[in-house]
Amino acid sequence: MAIVLPFKAVRPDKKFVAQVAALPYDVMTREEGKKAVSGNPLSFMHVEKSEIDVPDKTKSDDPLIYQTAKRNFTDMRVKGILIQDESPHFYVYRQKMGTRAQTGIVGVMNASEYDAGKIKKHELTRQDKEEDRIRHVDTVNAQTGPVLISYREIP
Repeated sequence: MAIVLPFKAVRPDKKFVAQVAALPYDVMTREEGKKAVSGNPLSFMHVEKSEIDVPDKTKSDDPLIYQTAKRNFTDMRVKGILIQDESPHFYVYRQKMGTRAQTGIVGVMNASEYDAGKIKKHELTRQDKEEDRIRHVDTVNAQTGPVLISYREIP
């Protein structure tokens, strides 16, 4: 059985939650992302899809994109827009779409459990997209997008 642990999240200060909340990076193009954050410098999209903040001709794997994400993330922390909890917690996460809702907990897991086969892939992913997210996480030094892990209900 995989072990899930609490952690000290970096999250929006309560007064900025509505402005920071953003859709996942992979549900829109660069242009759609720019329009979505127009007039909202606090959107987390500036971290998750930082290509919206670099010149249009910048290639999708240019290191400038990852450095921009790191700078935007650091700026949000320094300005107090994003804060880190002082002690480890589990967090409740709820998504609603129409009449359907999913509720879960957010915690951390060790990647070695994935390598050991205790955690199974839930979808096929493209190698270039995986490499992009690895570079993003490594440069920003934070896992900025959740990874969904589910399980069958125990009878």
